[in-house]
Amino acid sequence: MRKASVLILLLVRSLVTLGQKDIPAYGKIDKDDLTMTTCDFDPEADAVVLIKTGETTFVLNGQPYLQTAYRFRIKILKDKGVEHANIKIHYYSKDRWDEIDNISGETYNLDAAGNIVKSKLDKANIYNKALDKTYSEIAFTLPDVKKGSVIEYKYLKVSKDFGDIDNWYFQYEDMPVRYGQFFISIPYALVFTYHVHRTLPMEEKDETYQEAQKTFTMKNIPALRDEPYMSAPRDYLQNIDFQLSAIREPGEPDHSYRTTWNQLCTELLDDEDFGGQLHKNVPHTKDLDLQLSLLKDSLSRMGAVYDYVKKNMDWNGDMRLYSDGIKSAWDKKTGSTADVNLLLVNLLRDAGLDAHPLLVSTRDHGHTNPYYPLLAQFNETMAYVRIGDENYVMDATDKYTPFWMIPEEVQYTRGMLVDKDAPQWITMVHDQDRYKTIVVLSGDVDSTNKFSGTATISSFGYSRSDRCATLKKGMDHFKDTYFTKAYSSLHVDSLTVEDRDNDSLPLKQTVDFSSELSSSGQYTFLSPNLFLGLEKNPFVAEHRFTDVDFGARRYFMIVGSVSIPDGYTFETLPKNMRMIMQDTSIVMERLMQADGSHINYRISLEFKRPVYFTEEYDDFREFYKKLFATLNEQVVIRKNS
Repeated sequence: MRKASVLILLLVRSLVTLGQKDIPAYGKIDKDDLTMTTCDFDPEADAVVLIKTGETTFVLNGQPYLQTAYRFRIKILKDKGVEHANIKIHYYSKDRWDEIDNISGETYNLDAAGNIVKSKLDKANIYNKALDKTYSEIAFTLPDVKKGSVIEYKYLKVSKDFGDIDNWYFQYEDMPVRYGQFFISIPYALVFTYHVHRTLPMEEKDETYQEAQKTFTMKNIPALRDEPYMSAPRDYLQNIDFQLSAIREPGEPDHSYRTTWNQLCTELLDDEDFGGQLHKNVPHTKDLDLQLSLLKDSLSRMGAVYDYVKKNMDWNGDMRLYSDGIKSAWDKKTGSTADVNLLLVNLLRDAGLDAHPLLVSTRDHGHTNPYYPLLAQFNETMAYVRIGDENYVMDATDKYTPFWMIPEEVQYTRGMLVDKDAPQWITMVHDQDRYKTIVVLSGDVDSTNKFSGTATISSFGYSRSDRCATLKKGMDHFKDTYFTKAYSSLHVDSLTVEDRDNDSLPLKQTVDFSSELSSSGQYTFLSPNLFLGLEKNPFVAEHRFTDVDFGARRYFMIVGSVSIPDGYTFETLPKNMRMIMQDTSIVMERLMQADGSHINYRISLEFKRPVYFTEEYDDFREFYKKLFATLNEQVVIRKNS
């Protein structure tokens, strides 16, 4: 079989070479690449991928498998870019399902005389270690790498699953790509569907010899760097994904290979590490039994079980779909997301509730696609409960979200309900769950231009959850995050936090503060925009590659009262006004009134949408520019002559 595969691979490579005349051969280094100092289409880059290619072929004789030959060439532009010489390759190693072979690598530098010097990767410095019972990692570091080096490496990945083609990514988050190409040769017997996700130009070429061959090429692709309020990068990276849809036999109709969601859910429920955990006999504690004996309505019983698991189970940091055993986790009082939430489903069912596991993809993991029945789309298992006409989504590893709120990381996303009788997609939307902050402030300005006062910040909904999670790291960290670092000129004299453990109330923060106001001659300047978290405009970049994803609708309001001493006058007040985004999804209002030595004001800002799409960014950015110019307008105080 190996001899046959070698012949096939040689044939394929000869065919690919016809379309790759503009790609330098492996090991043939252009001196201009060694002397280049910047990437012309992404000047900020620490390193640039000069060449990334992949060639996927199939061997169907005997035990079928697929193999992909990977090749990478990278230029190190800055000292920080040297870290790209540390290579890690993850693969599915259980039962030797995937194997990584034929690794080789070299580093190229220029010596003092301008000659190209090659340093070869020593095979003894290639390390293979198991990450868990399913996955392993191969790691190596290219030798003699420094600023100015060009590194090159290649390897062959062989997989027994001939229907599982890895997604091909043309783009990286941390490096631009000058030339990327993916080639695939598909035998007549296999039918694949594929989806191209791109916003940049791509060349697609089809050829037919004994097999259907496709070549995808992209050039000059900037890195997809982190942007403010950005969801999962994988949703935006230029890539292609393939799905085996049918197997074809001569003279026969195509045999569908696609797994259905119903089949997938049935397999999960039959799996000991998933559905098997829902039938485990978990020993109750007297405390939980006593609470349930006193509660008759379903909502109260659900809340009691959820709160009990939250308080008595700690998350170990692992995000999983399958459990390693809920009884063991219950004994240890710690476990993965799957351990904790399958335990929650188990106990909810035992309490008489209609509870089921829910597969979710958190916002930082990426969007799901109902067209593909693949578990890889999900990264967590949560709990789902029906009570009458109401549905509840719960994550007991989240200590600060009450049962009536959708966890923030999955709000406005879709999940797969694993129900034997009715598996279905669930859209998790609850517009009433929003990020809400209200500030009530009272202060005085004295004759030395010192501004001092007290502010009460009430955090509701996701604002409460976020601040409670920050508070868990300590009061000093909390104060630095929301007060000291955000307002460098402001001194926090005291800070108290109330209602941390009562999730039916907002988190109440009371701060006594003082600040030296800026002045010029007889004029002093006061900013009324304090403690809302709206000090700096995050959307100043002219261009944006990803959607603006706030995660939830948002609301901010400050009600303020400021007094000035005798002998001073309010010279200028920001005007009363109302700003509305063109689609009316953002509304800002400001009311301000002076009465002698005293002003009262109110500023509110409401976001009626959680997401603003890339094609809307120009209008969004322009509105935000005006919004922050308005928020930062100053009250001008004049000292009387």
